[in-house]
Amino acid sequence: SPERNRALELGYFWQPAPAIHLDLRVFQERINDFITAFNRLEPEYPTVQPGHTVVDFGNENPITLRGAEAQLQWRNRRGARLFAGYAWLDAAAADPRFDGDYTRSVPQHGASLLLSQEWPEDWQASLAYTYRSAMHWYREVPIDASHQLTGRLAKRLRWGDTQALAELIGGNLVEDVADYLPNRAWERGVFFRFSWHY
Repeated sequence: SPERNRALELGYFWQPAPAIHLDLRVFQERINDFITAFNRLEPEYPTVQPGHTVVDFGNENPITLRGAEAQLQWRNRRGARLFAGYAWLDAAAADPRFDGDYTRSVPQHGASLLLSQEWPEDWQASLAYTYRSAMHWYREVPIDASHQLTGRLAKRLRWGDTQALAELIGGNLVEDVADYLPNRAWERGVFFRFSWHY
């Protein structure tokens, strides 16, 4: 059967001054007949998977997601910018039919912080930090919490109608980051990127 998703969201946007924005949201989503993959025993025919199993699809019992988000932005006239965000998410399933641990399959906490500064002659520098709490991908191995720090120094160049951007970027400056499987991590690194358009 097709999935049915019913969502309810309540938000509040506040701008006490032109340079400050505050955005708050709470939400709930209920997914009925969630389509999921599961391993099914197939004793009559040979299978590629071990244990005489095949991958099949079925409708799961209802899954409910609840969460809250907060975002704050601030800018000043001298080119400084601050962005801060936080998200909380909770997943719950009513008696899962296919042994899915949906509660741990989403990170419960996420946070981000961005500081950037623009200077005369088209120079820009920024520092971004993100945090994601531990989670367990559905039917995969657990993923530890991660702290990611990225630094960027950029210079915009102009030659007539042609514009170019030169960037020096340092990624994962705190630690290696595994966002899908523990043994597949994005390592620390520094790289240069150059792009242009007419």
